[in-house]
Amino acid sequence: FPKQRPVPLMYDGVPGKTRPTFRTADGVLGIAICFDYDAPEIAASLVADGATVLVDPTFDNISWGDVQHRHHELLLRLRAVETDRWILRAASSGRTEAVSPHGVPSKEGVEIGGPGFVIVDFAHRTSRTLGSRMYWLGPIAEGVTVLWLVVVGWRRFRNRLKILG
Repeated sequence: FPKQRPVPLMYDGVPGKTRPTFRTADGVLGIAICFDYDAPEIAASLVADGATVLVDPTFDNISWGDVQHRHHELLLRLRAVETDRWILRAASSGRTEAVSPHGVPSKEGVEIGGPGFVIVDFAHRTSRTLGSRMYWLGPIAEGVTVLWLVVVGWRRFRNRLKILG
């Protein structure tokens, strides 16, 4: 997605033009990497393309503090709720886990900085949340607000001209 500032370790990276989804026997995997899930539009577009489960391979630097690791965990839980999808998170040093569509992380998981793997139950989902269908309401509300401010400003300006003239 269009980044306003470069991401460390990716200064020479070129943004992708597509967001991959992969058909499996049980459903469709939607894959975005690490920083991509900071933007809700990425997860929503994967769901719109038919993803029934979201996958997030992520690089959580081991030198991060506990706050940054927890932030990444919570952000993925939010995306799971927004999209009504399971998210399978494989982190290089953060918590590897499965997050339910209700934002609940799996009890099983590989903790921050711990080696290992995790096998968890999850399910493919095809439902769509109201939020994933109504994403356009935010930009419309913004446009209406700007239009209202312009009209109010124009009226005030016009009234001042009448007073002065």
